[in-house]
Amino acid sequence: MCDLLFRFVTKDDIRELQLLYKECFPVTYPDSWFQDLITNPVLMSYVAISNDRIVGVLVAKIVPLEDCSPGDRKILDTCFPLHSNVAYILSLGVTETYRSQGIASHLLSAFISYASGAYYTQKHGHHKSVLPPTPGSYPYDTVSITDSSYATTVAPLIMFSPADRPAHHNRTFRSLLDLLELFPPYPPVCYAIYLHVLRTNHTARQFYEHRGFRLVRIQRGCYTIAGMPADGCTYVLHVNGGFTNELTSETAVATIVAEPFRFNGSCMTTASQILSQATFWFPYSFTWVFQMLVWLIQTVLYKLSIPLARAESLPPSSPPSPG
Repeated sequence: MCDLLFRFVTKDDIRELQLLYKECFPVTYPDSWFQDLITNPVLMSYVAISNDRIVGVLVAKIVPLEDCSPGDRKILDTCFPLHSNVAYILSLGVTETYRSQGIASHLLSAFISYASGAYYTQKHGHHKSVLPPTPGSYPYDTVSITDSSYATTVAPLIMFSPADRPAHHNRTFRSLLDLLELFPPYPPVCYAIYLHVLRTNHTARQFYEHRGFRLVRIQRGCYTIAGMPADGCTYVLHVNGGFTNELTSETAVATIVAEPFRFNGSCMTTASQILSQATFWFPYSFTWVFQMLVWLIQTVLYKLSIPLARAESLPPSSPPSPG
């Protein structure tokens, strides 16, 4: 990765960000979007800089599930109450000349580390329980911690807007981890990190899939590209015991689970590693039995189909020639 600096978005970045968004995304963003980046205290917006030029940006927020659209609420199973917190990545982009240098991965992994609580846990040595919830009896704060100040609030996480941000928060950093230090120190406990991507953007989809994100929903016609409707995909990365049973037609029949994403020395399982593990996920005992039954039936049918297919491929035997 090239030599980079990192900092929060400032009001002087609007024009440069408009050009970056135009290059990176096929969707047209209104001027109000860029005003929100510098005035909305809920948004976490930071940039990567090289040679005094913005080369990458990530915008995200942490909100309760009830603030998501009805379709996006399916990123968590129905056993999770609507006040459960999730992180939403609104945009992640890198200018073309700086792609394939690990910048997007660095911006993304830092935010995931923060939103999942991994960064705070590793830095301060606090412990969080990541046991899956019990269906039907999911408690309000299942997170066990050693510091009672760790926030489990359902209110959206509040950042500083540039208008009231302390002056020392506007400086640049050589390490993205140093920038994380300026985020609110006790993030709400999130159970999922999700985002939307254009269905035909296979490069972006592969990027997220290789980093543990899973496709959970196809949204028909949610984008308008050159005046025409275009489909979008919802991808999710579950953390801290979050899960969903929602599947799409483009998702594998069996739900496969990976090790939780971690950052800076901890583990993160890629999509290819997940598939190689082929571990069935069973949040409920009945679901597990049903999945195993389906798997056994498929295996038996496949075994039976092999000799039948071979028999059909053999040429018909010739009748005996008359004596």
